[in-house]
Amino acid sequence: MTIQITNGQNEQLFSGEAFSFPAVLAHLKNYYDLSENTYLEIGFTGMYGQNSSEVNPKGYNPTFLAGADLTINWEPVNRAHYNMFEFRSEVYFADKKLDFGRIKALGGYAYMQYKFNEFITAGVRFDITQPFEEQNGDKLAYQVSPYITWEQSHWVKLRFQYNWLQNNFTVPEKMFENDTARLQVVFAVGPHKHDRY
Repeated sequence: MTIQITNGQNEQLFSGEAFSFPAVLAHLKNYYDLSENTYLEIGFTGMYGQNSSEVNPKGYNPTFLAGADLTINWEPVNRAHYNMFEFRSEVYFADKKLDFGRIKALGGYAYMQYKFNEFITAGVRFDITQPFEEQNGDKLAYQVSPYITWEQSHWVKLRFQYNWLQNNFTVPEKMFENDTARLQVVFAVGPHKHDRY
């Protein structure tokens, strides 16, 4: 179990002018071996803090977050460098009290990926969420993101990802791009602590 106390300065969820208004985070994780090659992780998260009141500058309203996550990972013994399957999912709930109302929002994501060989991994991710605003009960935004990763070596990795985003509510112009493609390049240069020279 992990417990953290952080500064509650966040424009969307929390607000505090000093560390004297902290946000508290607790996370519980459970691990289970399903077989020699497969394991399961289940986690639960809760967070509590305060957001400032516009009516009463010295007053604060509560904000609460809750989440649950699930991970299933398959890595064959002595072959994990060449083959792997991972499924991960998480759902969350946010409840922010305002001076004259309340924001409640649900959301989550799930993805799965498979490693075909030493170099190529492919996967797809699905996201769904309600907008963080009042009266959002019938509003949803969802996104599908397939991707492929090429690990040229331990120090160079390229990923191509396509995002398809849709929603059933009106948003300001250009707030969401419905179709985007991204190329990510990750590389490391120089000596590494785990290498001997």
